[in-house]
Amino acid sequence: FKQFDTMLGNCLRAFLGREHAIWANSRNLRNAHTHLPYSEYHPDIYLQVTGELSDLEFPPDRRRLHPVNKQPQLPGSTKPPKYTRRKIDCRGPETVFNKLIYSQYGIQATEGGELEFGHFEMMRVAINKHLDEKRMFALWCVDAPWKPVTRRAQGKRKGGGKANIHHYTTPVKAERIIVELGGYLNWREAYRILSRVA
Repeated sequence: FKQFDTMLGNCLRAFLGREHAIWANSRNLRNAHTHLPYSEYHPDIYLQVTGELSDLEFPPDRRRLHPVNKQPQLPGSTKPPKYTRRKIDCRGPETVFNKLIYSQYGIQATEGGELEFGHFEMMRVAINKHLDEKRMFALWCVDAPWKPVTRRAQGKRKGGGKANIHHYTTPVKAERIIVELGGYLNWREAYRILSRVA
């Protein structure tokens, strides 16, 4: 029995020593400043980008988002046409413009809808304010507002034909790329700029 107790004690001490070593290593691992891979639940974690960007292409025109027109410019005294609601323009997924041109960063629509002039201005001001034009660029991937939306004045009776044009919108389908951001920047910088908009 004495030999068995000695063997059991040695095994127990070895087991406790191994557990202590595992616990110490896990504690050191938790305290170490090691960067984990990207997770959608922890978007602030730094993601180090590997690879060279020397062959990166920049757009030929200006690198900042240009202001869009509030309404389409018609030639001469042309009367602006009035459309129907045409909700089919916002239904279903986008099958053509659903990929990035420069394969870096961008904002993609998750649902269909319509963008007004105020939405364009909000995105333009927020992105251009924090955009370093020497090494970054941003561009629109949607057209300026072109679809007319009619609206009657409040309290006006029905009838009398179609109402006057109130504003213009841009219909967007789901999975459509709206804005694209690229250049010599890492994921953290792109997230800091685009998170102010989306």
